[in-house]
Amino acid sequence: MTPVVWLAALALLGTAASVRAAAAEAPSADAVRSGRPTTLDELLARANDRAPANVRARAQVSLGTAALAGARPLLPGNPSVGAAVGVRTNPVGRTFEMQLSISQRVEIAGERGARRRAAGAYDVALHRRADQAGFETAVEVRWAYAKALLARERLRTARLVEEFTRGTVQSARLRVEAGDLSPLRLRMAEAAFAQATQSRREAARAYRAACRDTATRAGWPADDPIDPVGELAPTLVVDDVEGLVAQAMDEHPELAALAKEIDAARATSRAARRDAWPEPTLGGYLAREREPGTPFASVVGLVTVSVPLPLWRRNQRERAHAEARVRIAEAALATRRYEIEQALRRSADTLSTAAERVRAYARDVLPRFEENLALLQRSFEVGEIDIVEVAVGRQSFLEAQAAALDTWAEYLDALRELELAVGRSV
Repeated sequence: MTPVVWLAALALLGTAASVRAAAAEAPSADAVRSGRPTTLDELLARANDRAPANVRARAQVSLGTAALAGARPLLPGNPSVGAAVGVRTNPVGRTFEMQLSISQRVEIAGERGARRRAAGAYDVALHRRADQAGFETAVEVRWAYAKALLARERLRTARLVEEFTRGTVQSARLRVEAGDLSPLRLRMAEAAFAQATQSRREAARAYRAACRDTATRAGWPADDPIDPVGELAPTLVVDDVEGLVAQAMDEHPELAALAKEIDAARATSRAARRDAWPEPTLGGYLAREREPGTPFASVVGLVTVSVPLPLWRRNQRERAHAEARVRIAEAALATRRYEIEQALRRSADTLSTAAERVRAYARDVLPRFEENLALLQRSFEVGEIDIVEVAVGRQSFLEAQAAALDTWAEYLDALRELELAVGRSV
């Protein structure tokens, strides 16, 4: 054997034990936990009541209650009461007089009923929006939870690489002290270890951020850090796209909300047309009159009716706005149906492609990462590769692992988009 091979073989004897120990001590999924173990069901239950999006949507529903309260009064305005006192004079003298009047504006074209129906339709539309918010929140929580699990796996990978490079540094230092390795090679190993440490720190930060993001979407207490439990679910390939499209067109919460908003806009338009009718004013008049010089007073009682002539002001502004809102609501539903169908078909294709890629990575890369590091060790031990090739091999395996995890991320994004397009969990 050449001197170079002898030196490599001697160095590998020290490196092998270190690498094996590092792999054995590589943290499991449980070792990277930093918060309270929390299940997805716990987060979804919390999100139903406390998620910020759900809280805001339920607050919006109070506008419907306010509209119903505003449409409840029987008459369109309050009665008006008037009184007048004065003096009647003529050449004979003067006498004291008093007049009283009361009037009430009334509606004769069913305006109140139209307003109540419009308010009821508006209230229903707001409830459908709240249902949509609840569905979207559940999708977002599931997606964020899976992203946190993926971030945990990235952290686990970073820890394994850090431990692997630590073992390499320890072995290289011993070989430099023994004069079997150039100090420059030790510097290279130390640089790789420093980079692996920084990568592990960034992965830990990303994992904590993913957990915090999940907790925020679910409305979890800010002072109670979570730590998602479980593993990523098996991948899904979409076979019946047409069935999903048909189901989405019939049952999607957003489309249901938009349909109710059309009903509310049409009811408001009908109410605006009713409000164009004139509203007569009914009244009563009572007066005490006495001409100066007469021995007695007269009491006058009248029933009055006045009707405005609808010549110029016929509620044109409100009617035009109501009709415009109908057109806007109808256009919103039609365009949203088109957008949802396009998004569904696009996300279904993306999901199926990503699922196939994930399955290939899950078979060929993800479960073999630690095994590949061990193979890299053994090759180093028998002198097949030197320390530079160890670094190259480690980087190659790490890049493959990162690509596999990135594909998982693409799959999760596609799954989220598909669920938002279908309108239910798939």
